[in-house]
Amino acid sequence: MKLTPHRTSPGFTLIELLVVIAIISLLLAVLLPALSGARKEGRSVKCLSNLRSLGQGVISYTVSSVNDTLPGPLHPAVYLDQGLDALMNNPDHPLSQASAEWFQNRFLTYKLRTSMNDLSEASNSVADQVSICPSAVGNNPPSNFANSGNAIGHHVYPTYYALNNYGPDTFPNTRATNPPHYFGYSSQNAGDPAGIALEKANPPQPITRVRQPGDEWMMADAWYREARNSSIPELAQEGTYQVEFTGLALPFVPPHGNSGLESYRYTSDRDARSHNASDRRQDGTTNTIYFDGHAEKVRSKKYVVGAGFTLLYGFPGTRSPAKVNPPAENNAWSGGWQ
Repeated sequence: MKLTPHRTSPGFTLIELLVVIAIISLLLAVLLPALSGARKEGRSVKCLSNLRSLGQGVISYTVSSVNDTLPGPLHPAVYLDQGLDALMNNPDHPLSQASAEWFQNRFLTYKLRTSMNDLSEASNSVADQVSICPSAVGNNPPSNFANSGNAIGHHVYPTYYALNNYGPDTFPNTRATNPPHYFGYSSQNAGDPAGIALEKANPPQPITRVRQPGDEWMMADAWYREARNSSIPELAQEGTYQVEFTGLALPFVPPHGNSGLESYRYTSDRDARSHNASDRRQDGTTNTIYFDGHAEKVRSKKYVVGAGFTLLYGFPGTRSPAKVNPPAENNAWSGGWQ
């Protein structure tokens, strides 16, 4: 009987194992940045989708209103957790029922609950979920707003989107919409006689009064940088949000596509860091929805005027930004976007 020798399969040598490990490491090094970029892009797309849903909610509300009137009066911030239970049981800033009812009627997230078929009065409602930008919430979670509020001395509700709703009587050194107060003037405090008078004098506008709905932004990512050119109000403000006590809790650069992340939480050196950001090469995009319903990513631009003023990261928003219609030769916006 002839025996057949037993053949064993050769194993991997040490060199072959090292080669395989090196190849896997190389693939991971190549793929991980791409996967990270894909995740960031996915969050940005979701952010734009949420913004589009809010815009559609506004248009739906407007169509069902008298004379196609926009919802209002509204505060310019798109706040979260604005149901009655959420406001009365807010751990950082609980309100009485009367105050909660007054405030919630001036917040977009509450106005849209009916049009979104969402009658929840608690936190994390459907309207709240679409009011969150996933790109921004990772860097500026709701807890940061409480910390910023403590540092500023003024309570700040979490917000990731802002309305284009400014007029000549709102705050000094801010760009104005034309007509003023698209969504109506919103008083800051319940029972303030002057504020109530301004609310009556500046009601929400019919959407048909927006002169160029395809070019005029309705809502956008909320970011804020203090005014540097206060001598020219039309050039004073950079960013989409213009109210300091809430703005200080927001990012000072557009939230998408930045070359470097910045700490969003308010700190004592925020102004200096925001100035450094404005002096850098322009960067970033702002998710935006317009009054005609279309949404897009708006790349920040540099605005240059004859007087030598520039806006780095300036958000190209309102078409008619002057508070009063000045003669053409005095219009600070006679420069151009680059």
